[in-house]
Amino acid sequence: AWEIKKMYGKNSHVLKCAYPKAILGYNQKVNIRNNLNIIDKKVLFSFCRLEPRKRVELIINAFALLNDNNTVLLIGGTGSAESELRNLVKKLNIENHVYFLGFIPEKNIYDYYNSCDVFISADHAAFGLTSYLAIGFNKKVVWTNEYDIVDILEDTNRIFPADLNTESFRIAIESALVSKIKGEIDLNIYSWENYFKTIHTILSK
Repeated sequence: AWEIKKMYGKNSHVLKCAYPKAILGYNQKVNIRNNLNIIDKKVLFSFCRLEPRKRVELIINAFALLNDNNTVLLIGGTGSAESELRNLVKKLNIENHVYFLGFIPEKNIYDYYNSCDVFISADHAAFGLTSYLAIGFNKKVVWTNEYDIVDILEDTNRIFPADLNTESFRIAIESALVSKIKGEIDLNIYSWENYFKTIHTILSK
Protein backbone atom coordinates (compact mmCIF):
# COMPACT_ATOMS: atom_id res chain seq x y z
CA ALA A 1 0.00 0.00 0.00
CA TRP A 2 2.86 2.35 0.83
CA GLU A 3 4.54 1.64 -2.51
CA ILE A 4 1.34 2.25 -4.49
CA LYS A 5 0.84 5.57 -2.70
CA LYS A 6 4.42 6.67 -3.39
CA MET A 7 4.45 5.56 -7.04
CA TYR A 8 0.95 6.38 -8.20
CA GLY A 9 -0.54 8.65 -5.56
CA LYS A 10 -3.40 6.19 -4.97
CA ASN A 11 -4.73 4.83 -1.71
CA SER A 12 -4.80 1.05 -1.34
CA HIS A 13 -6.69 -1.57 0.61
CA VAL A 14 -4.59 -4.58 1.61
CA LEU A 15 -6.69 -7.75 1.53
CA LYS A 16 -5.60 -11.32 2.19
CA CYS A 17 -7.47 -14.53 1.53
CA ALA A 18 -6.62 -18.20 1.32
CA TYR A 19 -9.64 -20.49 1.65
CA PRO A 20 -13.36 -20.94 1.14
CA LYS A 21 -15.56 -20.09 4.10
CA ALA A 22 -16.78 -23.68 4.10
CA ILE A 23 -13.59 -24.95 5.80
CA LEU A 24 -14.45 -23.11 9.02
CA GLY A 25 -15.70 -25.83 11.33
CA TYR A 26 -14.52 -28.54 8.91
CA ASN A 27 -15.55 -32.14 9.69
CA GLN A 28 -12.81 -34.74 9.22
CA LYS A 29 -13.51 -37.22 6.40
CA VAL A 30 -10.41 -39.43 6.57
CA ASN A 31 -8.68 -40.29 9.85
CA ILE A 32 -5.11 -39.47 8.91
CA ARG A 33 -3.72 -40.27 12.36
CA ASN A 34 -5.23 -43.74 12.30
CA ASN A 35 -4.01 -44.40 8.77
CA LEU A 36 -0.42 -43.45 9.68
CA ASN A 37 -0.57 -45.03 13.14
CA ILE A 38 0.31 -41.76 14.86
CA ILE A 39 -2.78 -41.46 17.05
CA ASP A 40 -0.92 -40.40 20.19
CA LYS A 41 1.72 -38.25 18.49
CA LYS A 42 2.07 -34.50 18.14
CA VAL A 43 1.93 -33.77 14.42
CA LEU A 44 3.91 -31.19 12.44
CA PHE A 45 2.82 -30.72 8.83
CA SER A 46 4.63 -29.14 5.88
CA PHE A 47 3.00 -28.96 2.46
CA CYS A 48 4.72 -27.48 -0.59
CA ARG A 49 6.61 -28.31 -3.76
CA LEU A 50 9.83 -30.01 -2.73
CA GLU A 51 12.08 -27.49 -4.42
CA PRO A 52 15.21 -25.77 -3.03
CA ARG A 53 13.51 -22.37 -2.66
CA LYS A 54 10.98 -23.89 -0.25
CA ARG A 55 13.84 -24.63 2.19
CA VAL A 56 12.30 -27.85 3.54
CA GLU A 57 15.79 -28.98 4.59
CA LEU A 58 15.68 -26.19 7.19
CA ILE A 59 12.49 -27.69 8.64
CA ILE A 60 13.99 -31.19 8.70
CA ASN A 61 17.20 -30.05 10.39
CA ALA A 62 15.25 -28.11 13.00
CA PHE A 63 12.96 -31.08 13.61
CA ALA A 64 15.99 -33.31 14.20
CA LEU A 65 17.12 -30.96 16.97
CA LEU A 66 13.86 -31.48 18.88
CA ASN A 67 14.93 -34.95 20.01
CA ASP A 68 11.28 -35.69 20.77
CA ASN A 69 10.06 -39.23 20.15
CA ASN A 70 6.45 -38.16 20.66
CA THR A 71 6.42 -35.76 17.67
CA VAL A 72 6.29 -36.62 13.97
CA LEU A 73 6.82 -34.55 10.84
CA LEU A 74 4.56 -35.04 7.82
CA ILE A 75 5.91 -33.69 4.53
CA GLY A 76 3.45 -33.38 1.69
CA GLY A 77 4.39 -32.68 -1.92
CA THR A 78 6.80 -33.78 -4.61
CA GLY A 79 9.63 -32.10 -6.46
CA SER A 80 13.23 -32.11 -7.58
CA ALA A 81 14.61 -31.96 -4.02
CA GLU A 82 12.71 -34.99 -2.73
CA SER A 83 15.56 -37.48 -3.07
CA GLU A 84 17.98 -35.11 -1.37
CA LEU A 85 15.52 -34.50 1.48
CA ARG A 86 14.98 -38.23 1.97
CA ASN A 87 18.73 -38.72 2.17
CA LEU A 88 18.96 -35.95 4.74
CA VAL A 89 16.31 -37.63 6.90
CA LYS A 90 18.24 -40.90 6.66
CA LYS A 91 21.53 -39.18 7.51
CA LEU A 92 19.95 -37.57 10.59
CA ASN A 93 18.56 -40.96 11.66
CA ILE A 94 14.98 -39.69 12.01
CA GLU A 95 13.34 -41.95 9.43
CA ASN A 96 10.91 -43.34 12.01
CA HIS A 97 9.57 -39.88 12.75
CA VAL A 98 9.35 -38.29 9.27
CA TYR A 99 6.68 -39.26 6.74
CA PHE A 100 7.00 -38.29 3.09
CA LEU A 101 3.41 -38.22 1.87
CA GLY A 102 4.10 -37.52 -1.80
CA PHE A 103 1.38 -35.95 -3.90
CA ILE A 104 -1.75 -35.25 -1.86
CA PRO A 105 -5.00 -35.14 -3.88
CA GLU A 106 -6.99 -31.97 -3.42
CA LYS A 107 -9.92 -33.93 -1.99
CA ASN A 108 -7.71 -35.14 0.89
CA ILE A 109 -5.63 -32.08 1.71
CA TYR A 110 -8.11 -30.62 4.22
CA ASP A 111 -7.91 -33.78 6.32
CA TYR A 112 -4.13 -33.41 6.65
CA TYR A 113 -4.45 -29.79 7.73
CA ASN A 114 -7.17 -30.68 10.19
CA SER A 115 -5.07 -33.51 11.67
CA CYS A 116 -1.92 -31.54 12.47
CA ASP A 117 -1.02 -29.62 15.59
CA VAL A 118 1.38 -27.20 13.92
CA PHE A 119 1.88 -26.22 10.28
CA ILE A 120 5.40 -25.25 9.19
CA SER A 121 6.62 -23.24 6.21
CA ALA A 122 10.16 -22.07 5.45
CA ASP A 123 9.16 -20.64 2.08
CA HIS A 124 10.62 -17.34 0.90
CA ALA A 125 7.44 -15.27 0.84
CA ALA A 126 5.60 -12.38 2.46
CA PHE A 127 2.29 -14.21 2.22
CA GLY A 128 1.68 -17.93 1.72
CA LEU A 129 -1.65 -19.54 0.88
CA THR A 130 -0.67 -22.83 2.52
CA SER A 131 0.16 -21.14 5.81
CA TYR A 132 -3.00 -19.07 5.90
CA LEU A 133 -5.02 -22.16 5.03
CA ALA A 134 -3.67 -23.69 8.24
CA ILE A 135 -4.87 -20.61 10.11
CA GLY A 136 -8.32 -21.25 8.65
CA PHE A 137 -8.25 -24.63 10.36
CA ASN A 138 -7.35 -22.82 13.61
CA LYS A 139 -3.87 -24.34 13.65
CA LYS A 140 -0.67 -22.84 14.97
CA VAL A 141 1.85 -21.90 12.29
CA VAL A 142 5.64 -21.63 12.23
CA TRP A 143 6.94 -19.50 9.36
CA THR A 144 9.93 -17.30 8.58
CA ASN A 145 10.23 -13.71 9.74
CA GLU A 146 9.94 -12.73 6.07
CA TYR A 147 6.16 -13.08 6.34
CA ASP A 148 3.98 -10.10 7.06
CA ILE A 149 1.86 -10.40 10.20
CA VAL A 150 -1.40 -8.51 10.43
CA ASP A 151 -2.63 -7.09 13.73
CA ILE A 152 -5.47 -9.58 14.13
CA LEU A 153 -3.00 -12.48 14.48
CA GLU A 154 -0.59 -10.83 16.90
CA ASP A 155 -0.55 -12.01 20.52
CA THR A 156 -2.89 -14.93 19.81
CA ASN A 157 -0.28 -17.74 19.94
CA ARG A 158 -1.17 -18.67 16.38
CA ILE A 159 1.95 -17.42 14.62
CA PHE A 160 5.55 -18.28 15.54
CA PRO A 161 8.08 -16.49 13.28
CA ALA A 162 11.62 -17.83 13.02
CA ASP A 163 14.92 -16.59 11.68
CA LEU A 164 16.50 -18.53 8.83
CA ASN A 165 18.55 -20.94 10.92
CA THR A 166 17.84 -24.31 12.44
CA GLU A 167 18.10 -23.21 16.06
CA SER A 168 15.57 -20.42 15.61
CA PHE A 169 13.20 -22.81 13.83
CA ARG A 170 13.65 -25.38 16.60
CA ILE A 171 12.74 -22.80 19.24
CA ALA A 172 9.70 -21.66 17.23
CA ILE A 173 8.50 -25.24 16.76
CA GLU A 174 8.91 -26.08 20.44
CA SER A 175 7.06 -22.91 21.42
CA ALA A 176 4.22 -23.69 19.02
CA LEU A 177 3.88 -27.25 20.31
CA VAL A 178 3.47 -26.22 23.96
CA SER A 179 1.50 -22.99 23.47
CA LYS A 180 -2.26 -22.72 23.56
CA ILE A 181 -4.13 -20.48 21.14
CA LYS A 182 -5.46 -17.38 22.86
CA GLY A 183 -8.66 -15.56 22.11
CA GLU A 184 -11.23 -15.86 19.36
CA ILE A 185 -10.83 -14.17 15.98
CA ASP A 186 -13.12 -14.08 12.99
CA LEU A 187 -11.35 -16.49 10.62
CA ASN A 188 -13.85 -15.56 7.92
CA ILE A 189 -11.65 -12.50 7.37
CA TYR A 190 -9.32 -14.62 5.19
CA SER A 191 -12.06 -16.35 3.20
CA TRP A 192 -12.49 -15.84 -0.54
CA GLU A 193 -16.09 -14.81 0.10
CA ASN A 194 -15.05 -12.01 2.43
CA TYR A 195 -12.30 -10.96 0.01
CA PHE A 196 -14.67 -10.41 -2.92
CA LYS A 197 -17.39 -8.95 -0.71
CA THR A 198 -14.91 -6.38 0.56
CA ILE A 199 -13.77 -5.54 -2.99
CA HIS A 200 -17.41 -5.07 -3.99
CA THR A 201 -18.03 -2.81 -0.99
CA ILE A 202 -14.98 -0.70 -1.76
CA LEU A 203 -15.91 -0.32 -5.44
CA SER A 204 -19.50 0.51 -4.54
CA LYS A 205 -18.29 3.52 -2.59
